[in-house]
Amino acid sequence: MTYSQEKDDIWIRDFSPLTDGGSNVTGYYITFNDSEAPAGYLLLSLISGEPSIIEFAFEGPGIIDFEASEISADGNSGTEDIIFTGPGELYLYGGGGKYYSVYDHEMVDDGIQTVISPRSSISSGILDWSEAGIKNSSVFKISNFGSGGDYWIVEDFDHPDGGCTPAAGTNILWYWCKKRYCKSIDMRVPFPASDFDMANTIYTSLRTGMKTDDKQGTYGNMIINGFEFFFVHPADSNGPWNYKYFDSGTSFSSYKTALNGNCPILFNMATKPLSNGKRDGHSVMAMGYAQNNSGTNYLMVMDGWYKYGRFIKKGTFYTENGDKIWVKN
Repeated sequence: MTYSQEKDDIWIRDFSPLTDGGSNVTGYYITFNDSEAPAGYLLLSLISGEPSIIEFAFEGPGIIDFEASEISADGNSGTEDIIFTGPGELYLYGGGGKYYSVYDHEMVDDGIQTVISPRSSISSGILDWSEAGIKNSSVFKISNFGSGGDYWIVEDFDHPDGGCTPAAGTNILWYWCKKRYCKSIDMRVPFPASDFDMANTIYTSLRTGMKTDDKQGTYGNMIINGFEFFFVHPADSNGPWNYKYFDSGTSFSSYKTALNGNCPILFNMATKPLSNGKRDGHSVMAMGYAQNNSGTNYLMVMDGWYKYGRFIKKGTFYTENGDKIWVKN
């Protein structure tokens, strides 16, 4: 950790075991401090057949927020009650058959057992931080993007529930508008009262076109419909916008090529198979890439749940796909 961040005052704040809801340890959740300030986290998996490093960040308090989970600190939940059964499946047990989904940000009842199925095949071994450390020389981000005012999170908007996909789309269009000065987006939001008013209008339009639901989120086959709704124009090489679909088999080099061309990608992760067109997962804006010291590839993403960039190991999830979105002037 100290080596990867080139600081001498990084230390482990918490080292919490994760379980499958029973007696099997399925991973570890580790948070770090820089002096007294939060300095990132690491989520490790011990589940056989899955990558050891699920996700991590170099800054911020981490992905588990006990206060936001509405789980009291009176003994109903603690580090011994963190349940992890695979990428995208992280829960806090709140007692009485109630669980809080860290990724969905909501309480669920004991029906969660249909989602959390105990996995008994656990492999041993934990990679230390230096093995996962991102090489500074390998980091690439699309140009002129990544400062605090460059992006929005889901909770910024008037109707945030289930909105990770339209939020990712909003950040992509915000990049093309504010950093690439594409007038075709300005024309769709004439005379906004503020930056928030403009971003919220984009988000609301995408959300409407995608038919995003508060509980179900966004169906994968409706993502492009959202952009068509916003632009009032289908994707077209001769029109104001276009896209290219990256399926699950798309190579990491294809993602790099798109990002090297300063074109962001709406990246979708699914932890379960498709069922009636539903994609059970999460969407983010891919804005760069990097490698760790052993050459493992990571996408640098803007996650709509956090105010800082994070890394996702390519190939971690059940399915991964994306939409390369570009806008003309």
